Amino acid sequence: LASAAERAPDEAQLQLALALWARRAGQPQRALAALEAFVALGPDPAAKAWAEAVRPRFAARAAFAERAREDTRSGIVLRHRLDPGPARLLHLGVLTALDEAAALLGTARRPSLVAVVYDSARAFAQAVCAPSWSGALFDGVLHFPPRAAGAPATVRHEAAHAQLAFAAPRAPVWLHEGFAQRLEGERRRNAARDASFALMRRERTYVPFPSLEGSFLVIDDAAAARLAYHQSAAMVMALEARDPRALALGAAHLREGGDPREVLAAMGGLDGDALLAHLDAWEGR
Repeated sequence: LASAAERAPDEAQLQLALALWARRAGQPQRALAALEAFVALGPDPAAKAWAEAVRPRFAARAAFAERAREDTRSGIVLRHRLDPGPARLLHLGVLTALDEAAALLGTARRPSLVAVVYDSARAFAQAVCAPSWSGALFDGVLHFPPRAAGAPATVRHEAAHAQLAFAAPRAPVWLHEGFAQRLEGERRRNAARDASFALMRRERTYVPFPSLEGSFLVIDDAAAARLAYHQSAAMVMALEARDPRALALGAAHLREGGDPREVLAAMGGLDGDALLAHLDAWEGR
């Protein structure tokens, strides 16, 4: 893609494709340059407005990359301004989480990844433009605010997204979020999660499964996003309780070209009554 864009610098769509690819590949300077080339080529007003709207995000990533250090270990690039000790621990934490995620999914660990730890919450927000309730983000690159560098559960959560995206690129959102919470520690007690589970048990209700297909990042209400996340965790927990191979079966289904809408069936099947029954049993533990 990069060579094609270089051979055809006047092709606006190639420059745009290069900008988007480079952003996901953790090459922010190249992404910014390609985006600016796209704007300079005079796209239609709607496309130009979009490009100008996202340019600050591209620029923030490029600016941080220019002042950050980079360490590479086993194919994983860590871009940061941390002291050596915390940087090493974070690097090892990402690698360990990726290995564990790969084992659960029955796949090899992804061979490469870029992880960025910003030096302030503001720098993180400028670079990713995530909702206020998002503590970190994976969008092809792992993005962490400074507080996440010392939060193993957050690191494991985002590493799960990275491994699942590699192992099964078309995985639905509920599987991504459920698996990410699974890797944090399925049995780890969490007050917010337990409250969501208690609500579901008490009201005998749940979010309709098809409603969990869209991106949770568009949910502005923190309570609604929290319930969607936690139900996704409950679904993965229930599926694994019925078949310990459920995650590997789902990843294989997707990797072999299966319909993402049928992954639930491929993992052993689940309906609302079975989900609530699992939550009833969970409460009794």
